[in-house]
Order: sequence, then structure tokens, then C-alpha cells
Amino acid sequence: YSSTAASPHLATVTFSNSANSKYAIDTLPAYFEKTLLIANAYQPKLTPNYAIPYKFLPEGGSDEVQASIAIKDERIDPDKVVFRTPNGTVYKATRSGNTYTFTVTAGPVNDVQEVYAFGHLPGAQTYSTLGKLNVATYQSQQHKLTLVAVNNNTLNAKEVETYLNRIYNQYGVTWTVTQDNAFTYTLSDLDSKGSNLFSAYTPEMKALNAAYQTYRQDQFDDSSVYLFLLNSGEMKGELMAGDMPRGKQFGYIFTQDQPKETLYRTIAHELGHGRWKLRHTFDDQLAPPTKGTTNNLMDYVVESGSSPLGGGREGAVHLSKWQWDQLSNPAALVSIFEKDEAGMAIDPNRIIQIVNNLRSAIISGTSADIKMNKDQMLNYTSGLVICGYRYPTIAIKAKAAITTMQAKAQDVAEASHALNNYYNLEVGNLVFTFTRKADMSMMRKYLTTKGGNVVLFVNGYRGPQNELSRTDNKISIKDTYDYWEGINYAFTDRLRPIKTFYADGHMSIETSNHKTITNFWCSARASISTWPAGFTDAALKYGGDAIHILTRGTWFESGTSPATCRALNVNGLNKASNTIGFNQRKAEGNKAGLNLIQELKNSDFQSTDTLDIVCHSMGFAYALGIIEALKSGVTGVRLGGFYIIAPENACSGSVNPADFMQVWQYGSDETKSIYQQDGVAPQCQVKGLTNNNRAFIPDNVPQGFVSSHTIGNYKWIFEKLKKDEDGYVVQKN
Repeated sequence: YSSTAASPHLATVTFSNSANSKYAIDTLPAYFEKTLLIANAYQPKLTPNYAIPYKFLPEGGSDEVQASIAIKDERIDPDKVVFRTPNGTVYKATRSGNTYTFTVTAGPVNDVQEVYAFGHLPGAQTYSTLGKLNVATYQSQQHKLTLVAVNNNTLNAKEVETYLNRIYNQYGVTWTVTQDNAFTYTLSDLDSKGSNLFSAYTPEMKALNAAYQTYRQDQFDDSSVYLFLLNSGEMKGELMAGDMPRGKQFGYIFTQDQPKETLYRTIAHELGHGRWKLRHTFDDQLAPPTKGTTNNLMDYVVESGSSPLGGGREGAVHLSKWQWDQLSNPAALVSIFEKDEAGMAIDPNRIIQIVNNLRSAIISGTSADIKMNKDQMLNYTSGLVICGYRYPTIAIKAKAAITTMQAKAQDVAEASHALNNYYNLEVGNLVFTFTRKADMSMMRKYLTTKGGNVVLFVNGYRGPQNELSRTDNKISIKDTYDYWEGINYAFTDRLRPIKTFYADGHMSIETSNHKTITNFWCSARASISTWPAGFTDAALKYGGDAIHILTRGTWFESGTSPATCRALNVNGLNKASNTIGFNQRKAEGNKAGLNLIQELKNSDFQSTDTLDIVCHSMGFAYALGIIEALKSGVTGVRLGGFYIIAPENACSGSVNPADFMQVWQYGSDETKSIYQQDGVAPQCQVKGLTNNNRAFIPDNVPQGFVSSHTIGNYKWIFEKLKKDEDGYVVQKN
């Protein structure tokens, strides 16, 4: 079957929700097809007229979908159409005429299951793809909303809750709504003149926010969203229905002259801004459609009260798949803590300093030098790396003024608040807050554990532009060369190390199978298909000066031509092993291993701790040298997992699986078409391993001369593999 193209000349199967469906379904709207920021959240079309729909499911959930078939070739038997995933899961469907009904089930959070509709022609050797549905799984969310009836300007809180859940339940979100009827204020209206709408509070807004917090005092709920119900609001001379700056805790609803349904939709719309930082569909940054022309919740309704797409004041409540992604983005979720700019600090070094000072004090039994004011909040939402582990979001709040503090391991207490999607870790008067339970657990482990497992990342060749440089054999605590494209954080998320190290396995191309850049280029010309897998493959295949494109014109002569390749007899993948070059890299790795031994001693590495190693490309030979040094230089070192990604010159190396808790070799399948194979590092099985230690690139992941090697393309290890499948990285505590 084809995972990238359909057979509309035979039949077409389209997917939709049924009358019994609870959760949303979405297809890329035509008006956003030219907006790359949005279109990239969807898979390419199967045909020019077939955009692949996405079905929303919450973790642990299931829902009914229906599929309709339009048959063009009578040889297609509708009773023999099957719905299945590439890994073999079959969904049993009930057919009534041209409509099928079946139930899909959720996978892990952030997983996307591909469900194909297959037809079969009599006598055919393969199935024909007739349609496709992507089933996307997200984490459920529960949030609180407090309506503040300023000067007794009330609404029916139960009706608001029902309305919000009618919209948001289909995206896995549940709202609990209460109302505070006792707050009085000097004003019942709000003038937002001068406000940068949807991005910041005005002085008048800040005054109202502060007055309410003073009024509520200890009863103020940090985890709730607050909407002030005011009579009217004005912005640049125009009356507003509502205003809530993106990513903020307070919003403002203006009830004057708003019908009930319009008012409730305004609340749902403003919560999209404040709770998840959703933009308007007509925002200039999105290369947008015209205001009022969509059925999206984040659009405005037109004055007549109806949208060309049937949205209207009540119906324009749809959220698209690219918005589902933002709803589940932790960087958007944590912003609920942002009371206003004065209360925020985003210096990541300050947070890292507090964490490390606190850890040192807990482990050594001394006092930590930490200075914070009461209720001060330090908040970072752009991904903070502490000792190699990446926290997507982290907030630290002081419950009381702190100058120094002393804490013991038993004082570090986890307090889950799953109702509001936050997880708190309390240490004396400090409260750490995360949006993932795993991050809370990891922080507790880091603060209280002297030893712990360690992860070492060993990179490979850093590109022809660095051909003249070579490894310094040093060990670093960060990805100095920005080599790993985020896959390092996927590994540390699973392996939960106390410490993370990086080693540089970069050496000259002379040590590779290619031996020269000319051989590399000739191999690419011969091995890349007529229709290359990506830009780099295309440049290698067809670029007249492709070598200079790759090397930025740095180190070798131009003029290499097809005639040169013929003279060199390079007409395919360079598979011949370069054992001498491999051993040179291994010897350099041995030197790095001695440096790693010293780093481990300095980091209180215990005999009960484990060392996991992740290597890529040339880093494989280098890693073997490090392992050799460890075995001879550290008594009782426990090797954990060895994760070998697209190893260069793999057949020259040998691994004993018994030395490790888990060993996997990831890469292209050398038995497949040459056009799908890794041409940068042609694959073969590492000596000592069997097929049971190998995990091949899935069919629905980019493959080709360069694509099969690029480290950023190996995120499928975490996005595609499920427990008990070959290559799955086992979660550590």
C-alpha cells in the first residue's frame, strides 16, 4: 500500500464524525493552506483534493467515527474495505450502504495513529489506499473560572459552565465555573485607551486586578482564571465585548447590549486568548483570512450575526488541529501564573542558581543562600535545561520572604494538583510548579539524590564546514555544537539522568567509508532517486556545484564531475569498511573516556549508578573507545542502555549486549531500495548484535541518502514506537 498517495480512480473514503461522536475532527481549512505556520501542523494531502483529517482523542478515551465511500471502479467490493494502522491494528467497522461506523481508541499523549482505508482489487498483490484518518491523542485538562460580578453585574454561572463545556469538552477540556458576587469597585466600566490589546494590562486593568487580589487576600486562587463582569469597555473609541491579554490570568467581559449567547461565546473566545495564548484567525502573523469569514472560535462574528461558513454568533466555535496543539503546549499552560510583568522574572540563570544551591544544601546538610520576597514568582516557559534535563516550563514561588533556608530530603514533598494541570513540589517556603508530573518527580530526584544515573551523548561528524577541525576529546555538560536537534531532550525525558555529559566524536571524512568528499558526492549522485527526498538530496543530485553548497566553499577544489565519478568507479553506496579510520576514532574516544572518568568522580558517581550512552554516526566508534576506557579505568561501572543511531562504519565495530541493560541499533534497512538507505553512513549490522537488537526507520518517516541519517529525523524513536516494540527506550524512574 502507499502511505503517501491514494487511488481516487478506484474509490475514495472520507472520514467525519457521527451523530454519536463526542470529540472533534478537523481537516486543514482551505483558507489556511497557504499559511505555512498552520499548514505544517498537518500532513501533506494524499491527493490534490484529499486533505487528511485529524480526530481528537483525550488520553485513555475512545470515540465513534464514520467513513463514507464513493466507488469509481466496480471491482472494489465495499464489504472488503478494511480500516487498519501500519502496525496491524484493525478497526472492525459496521457498514450501512456507503457508510461505515467504527470506534477509534487513544494512544499515548502526543501520539498520532494513522488509520488507513484499504481496498483490494481481485488478483492484486497489494492493497490500494482509499483514504486516511489521523487519530491524535492529547492530555485531558480541567480548569477553573471565577466570574467576578463587579458591583453585582451577575451572570448565571451554571449556564456559563454548561456553554463552555459544550465547546471545550470536544477538545478534552472541562471547566468548573463559580461566581463571586460580593466585590464592589469604584468603576463599573473600563477604558482601555492606550492598551496594546491582547498582549498587556493597562494601568486601569492593573489597578482593578490589584484591588480584587487585596479584597480576596488568602482566598485568592492562583490556579483559577478570573473574568471581571463589567458594564462596558471602550478601546480607541469603540465599545468592546471583551478583552483578555494572551497568557494572562485576568480578563474583562462587558455585558452591556450583549445577548446571552453572544456573551457566552465572548467568554469562550477570551479564555482562548488568556488560557492558551490563542491568536485571532485574522492575526497578521498568520497571513490570515478576512475577519468574520470562518467558523473558528478565535474569529470575530460578522455584524449580521452569521458567517459564510455557517458559524454565526452561536456556531463559530470550532478549533482546528493547529490550535489543539497549542492547547496542549506547556509553555501556554504555565502562563496562568503571570499576574503582571512586575511579578515576573525570566532570567533562567537565576532559577538554575536557586535549584543548584538548594540541592547542594539538602545533600550536604547546610543552608542555601536564596533571596526571594514573599509571593515573588520566577517563571520560565521556553524550556530550561538543568543538569541535562529539559523542563518545558518551571515556576518557583516564595510563600514567605526568604534570605537563607535549610531543608532536608524528607522536607521535599510532592503535591499533585491534577485538577488544574499543575504539579507542585514544596520545599519549605518554596513552591516549584510544573505542567508535567514527570518534571515534578525529576526535580525531586535531582534535589534529594546524591548519585543517580548519568547519560552521555556522543555526536558524530559536524559537517564539511568543520572538516579541518577535530575533536578536543573534552567532556562537556551541554550540547556545545547544537548537534542533537532536540532528540537529546527526548532521551533525558525517558532516562531521567541526574547528570548529562556530551562528547564530540567529530573527525575528518578521511576516517569514514567515503574517505574523500569527492567519493561522498559521487555516491550521492549515483544513489539518490530521480525524485529526491529533500532539499539537501536534491542539491547533491542535481546541483552543478553541489560540493560548494554542502561545504560553504571552504576546503577543496571545484570541478568534480560525473566523469570523475566514473573514473573513480563510484556508482552506488560506499559500503566498503574503513577499518583504519574507524580505529583512529576509537583511539580518540579512549582519550575522552579518561576525561569522562574524572568527570564521573567529580560528580559523585556511585557504584550503584548507571551510565547510558547515546551515539550517532561517527560517534559510534568514538563511544566504543570511551567504553573501553571506562571498563579499564572505573571499577564496577554499570552500563545501562547503549543507543546507537545511524552508526558510521558499523561493521567495523563490535558490541557485547551482555555488557548493557539494553542495546539498540537504529537506522535504515540495508535490504530495502537504495533510494531509502542511509548514504551518509551506509548501514550494516554491528558485530555482536542480532536483528533483535535493531530498529529500522518506519515507512512513514522521511528516508533517503541524507534523510535516513539526519539526527533530527530520529524523533520517531519516541513519537512512533510503543512499549514492547523494537527500539523502545524504557522509561526510568
